[in-house]
Amino acid sequence: MKILQNNKGFTLIELIIAMIIISIITAGNIYIYGGFISSAQVSSTVSNINKLSKACVTYSSDNGGSFNGLTAYMLQQDSLLPNGWLVSSEENNQNNANPLNNKGIVADYWIGEPKDWGININANYIIGIMSLSMTDRQALQICNALENQISYIIWRDTPYSLPGSTCAGVIPNNNTLISNSSGSAILFGF
Repeated sequence: MKILQNNKGFTLIELIIAMIIISIITAGNIYIYGGFISSAQVSSTVSNINKLSKACVTYSSDNGGSFNGLTAYMLQQDSLLPNGWLVSSEENNQNNANPLNNKGIVADYWIGEPKDWGININANYIIGIMSLSMTDRQALQICNALENQISYIIWRDTPYSLPGSTCAGVIPNNNTLISNSSGSAILFGF
C-alpha cells in the first residue's frame, strides 16, 4: 500500500481568504460592541434624568407644591440628590450636577426652573444635559425614552411643545456630533 504524503500546507490564496473572513467577523463584532456601549450610555443618561426628576418632584412636595428656588445645590442641601453626585457650591454653578461614576455620555446635568434660563415655557422645572460626545441619534434616543414624561424639549435654543411636536420631528436621526452643531445642550421641560 502506498501512503500519500502531502507537504504542501496552505496556499497564499487560502491564507488571504482566511484573513478576510476573520477581518469581517472582527469588524462586525466591533460594530455590535460599539452599539451595546452606545445603548448602555443612553440608558444610563435616561436613568440619571429619571432620578433627578424624582428628586425635583420631591423638592416641590416638600415645599408646598412650589418649585421656587429649585437648583441642584438645593436638592443636595435637602438630601434629595442620589448618592455620589457632585454639585458646585459656587453661586453661578449651583444648577450643575454630575454623578461621580458617570457611565453616560453626559458631562453636566442642569436642574432649575425655566425662568433660570430666561425660557418662557409652561413647565415646572427643567433638566438639561450637555455633552461634547453625544450624537443627534443618541439625543433622539434619550428624548424618545422621556417623551411621555416631558412637556417641552429645547433643541438648539428653540423650545418645542410636546405632544404637539415629537422628538423625531425635532431631533435629526443621524450620527453627527451635536457639539459640532449650534449647541451641545438639550433641555427637557417637565
